[in-house]
Amino acid sequence: MITFSILVGVGIIAFSIALTSAMIVVCIDLLDHIDKGRIRVIGSFSKTVVLTAITCWLVTGFLFVSLIWAWLYLYLGDFQEFEPAFYFSLISITTVGYGDIILTSDTRLLAGFQAADGFILFGLDTAFLFEVVRRLRG
Repeated sequence: MITFSILVGVGIIAFSIALTSAMIVVCIDLLDHIDKGRIRVIGSFSKTVVLTAITCWLVTGFLFVSLIWAWLYLYLGDFQEFEPAFYFSLISITTVGYGDIILTSDTRLLAGFQAADGFILFGLDTAFLFEVVRRLRG
């Protein structure tokens, strides 16, 4: 089961990085249109709208990845209902890890992979948001 957890964990992490990267590329295209003057962003309100829209876009991707992990936990039989699976997924991917729900010994390694996935995604999203702010200021 350890090999299964490693393969599935690495596979989902690779997928989530690809998804997040694709979502960031969409935002880069938007920023390129702004930089080239095809889309005009003038004033604080417009910049706030752009930054909010891009952040919401990235959060949507993050929630989608959390859903994938939740579906995996449901599929593996760790949970019987979606809500606790999604709750556990959100707690794990944000690395909060309250400890109120613990997986079986067969699949608990996946929670560690999910936490690593969250670290990676938070890092990518944060770095990109810094770039968005830099470009909006320039």
